[in-house]
Amino acid sequence: MERKKRRKINHWTIVIILLLSFSSIIVHSQEKSEEKEDASKEINLNSIEMKENSKRDEDANLSNGIKLTIGTNVEIPINNNDDKNKEDNNNDNNDEGDSSKDDKNKVKNDIRQKAEGGIKIEGGGFSVQLNEAQRQKEELEEERRQIEMRREEKRKKKELEQDKRMENSVKYTKDYWFPGKKEASEFVERYPKPYGWPPKDKDPKMRTIFISMASYRDPVCPSTLIDLFQQSAFPDRIFVGVYQQNSKLEPDCIASLPQKTMRYLSQIRILRIDHSDADGPCTARYWCSQLYQGEDYFMQIDSHTRFLKDWDVHQIRMWESLNDRFPEHKRKIVVSTYPIAYNVSEDTYPHDYEKYVPIMCYGKFRDQLIVPAGAMISSGPEVIFESPFIAAGWFFGPGNLLYEVPFDPGLPHVFLGEEVLYSIRLWVAGWRIYNPDLSILAHYYLRTDQPKIWGDVNNFFGKGKAATDTIRRSLLFLKDGGPLPKYSPSEEGVKEYYRHFGVNIEEQTFRKICG
Repeated sequence: MERKKRRKINHWTIVIILLLSFSSIIVHSQEKSEEKEDASKEINLNSIEMKENSKRDEDANLSNGIKLTIGTNVEIPINNNDDKNKEDNNNDNNDEGDSSKDDKNKVKNDIRQKAEGGIKIEGGGFSVQLNEAQRQKEELEEERRQIEMRREEKRKKKELEQDKRMENSVKYTKDYWFPGKKEASEFVERYPKPYGWPPKDKDPKMRTIFISMASYRDPVCPSTLIDLFQQSAFPDRIFVGVYQQNSKLEPDCIASLPQKTMRYLSQIRILRIDHSDADGPCTARYWCSQLYQGEDYFMQIDSHTRFLKDWDVHQIRMWESLNDRFPEHKRKIVVSTYPIAYNVSEDTYPHDYEKYVPIMCYGKFRDQLIVPAGAMISSGPEVIFESPFIAAGWFFGPGNLLYEVPFDPGLPHVFLGEEVLYSIRLWVAGWRIYNPDLSILAHYYLRTDQPKIWGDVNNFFGKGKAATDTIRRSLLFLKDGGPLPKYSPSEEGVKEYYRHFGVNIEEQTFRKICG
């Protein structure tokens, strides 16, 4: 009995959802129709106004006559020169007689009576504008005012909807807004962090994943969240920590989500800060990690990413298979590489590209720093290499890695050096990095039409020089008396990493381990 009752409730729930979806579609289509109608009216108004201006210019160019327009088609030019009128009158008297003269004067008087109230004197000539034309002009202006009023009403309606959605996001998500860095630091100190380690006997379908996603003024952040949940096999086990760095005028990652994604709001934790307070990617990764709450796995991505269908199942399967293949690492394995690219015009994961997997297998020296230098594209699951680097846009491992290798909050305005420092810290702490055997993510590279922090912040790289120098001292063993990073790996550990991957800092060479 209770099962039947529950089934009825579920049926009614589906009916209600369908009705709400259908009504929202109707409202949306009506709004689109109104917008098209207003646009069409405005085009017609502009066309009519251009014709009126052209007509007005013609009237102004008449120098010695009356241009009298009756209705829309009849135009009668009449000379207004006094001498010419006298000569015409004399000719009329001599040639046609009094009767003909009276007829012509009558026609002129009739025309002037029809134009009564519409005569405007300009210089030496007359420009006659009928009352009908004036009424048309007023009607056009009224139409334009009505269109502007409707647009203003729609704008205010959208603002109210945005405010309402923002209220919902604050109500249902783990939502934090900090006007400054001091408040954010106090939040972290009072927020204890458990750290996950997925048990071997735990059903993979039940294992939870925390996604770290930093977003800097990114308009595709909402669509990344939508794709993340929609393409997962088990969306209820996905939890996301967003560090949003926007101005308050830009679309919010959460408030901009469509209704169908609202069911996942309780699985999203967002920390918002004004973009003018942003300190670069290293600081953003740190804040994202502070939103982790003990999930089994930790995964880091960028806010402009698209996902392969059932990506969560594939990701856990890859991690487990690597642990089976390399048991000597005792489950301290990180899966990472640069994602493939997707076409932003299609805005979806590229079809049949999952078998092409970039492998980060060597580095180079740039500005006295080691950086990833390139990737080989593999085409089969048997191609597995130990990688010297993690990719900041995609790496995955057990949540416990945040406890053993926490992110450093003291690297403001650092760009070069972010990936290599964290990679070496992981390796020295006993973690090993391997490439995946399947491309489950696709990335929007370059983004030439989107704002970047180094374009917004004056002298971004100059401001980051002090923090970047701490990385150089740590990884190149510079003894200039300057400070090291907060989490600097041991010198012996760094040297062991260099021996393992064939790095020579004196000659600035890096052995290629694949291809």
